Amino acid sequence: EAAKALAVAIRTYLLQNATRNGDCLSIDDSSNRQRVAPRPASAESRNIAAWTADLVLAGSTVTYHSDQPGPDKLAWQQAVEQANAGQRFDAILLHAYPRASLSRWDNPVASCEALPAAQDWLQKQRRGWRPRLESETGYNEVSTFAVCKLAFGRPFVDRERQRIYVRGVLTLQDRLDLTHEYLHLAFEAHPNGQDETYIEGLARHLLLE
Repeated sequence: EAAKALAVAIRTYLLQNATRNGDCLSIDDSSNRQRVAPRPASAESRNIAAWTADLVLAGSTVTYHSDQPGPDKLAWQQAVEQANAGQRFDAILLHAYPRASLSRWDNPVASCEALPAAQDWLQKQRRGWRPRLESETGYNEVSTFAVCKLAFGRPFVDRERQRIYVRGVLTLQDRLDLTHEYLHLAFEAHPNGQDETYIEGLARHLLLE
C-alpha cells in the first residue's frame, strides 16, 4: 500500500513538473528535482506502477521524501508505517495531501477547491482558541484538514476525508460556519460532536465573546 501511494505521488509529480515531448516526459537530473537511484526498476516496482496506471492526484502540489513528512509531502518511511498499521494507499495519500483527490492522468480534476485564506484564518484562530477548547470534554485538535469551497447548499464537514466545505471567510457568518464545522470535526469522537446546540453555542462563544 505504501508503494502504491508513492507510485501515485511520483506520477503526479511528473505531471506537474516534467517537460512534454510528444508522448514522452523528461525531467532535469538536478538536486532541484525529485530523484531516485538510476537503476532499472524491479519487477515488483513495475507491477505497482501497472496497478496504479493512470492514477494521479489533483488539487494540490505534490512532493515526496524518504523520511521527512511535511505539508503536501509524502514521507516513504511514514507511509510504510501507515501501511503496516493497516491503512490503504488512498488513506495514506489523503493524510499526506489533504486537499488532493485521486483522479485520472488524462483528466485531473479535484473534488476540493482549496480556500487558502480560510485555511490560514482557521489555523491562526486555533492557536488562540486552544486554552479554551482544551477544557472542553471530547475536544481533539485536528492535525490535518483541508478547507474547501462549497459549491452549493449548506456548509458541511466530510469526516472521512477531514475536509470542511464553506463559502469563504469574508463575512461574520462565513467565519461562524467555518468555526462550527471545524468543531464538528474536532469533537467527532465524542457525543458533543453530534449536538448542534452545543457546537453552535461554542462557535459563537469563540468568535463573539
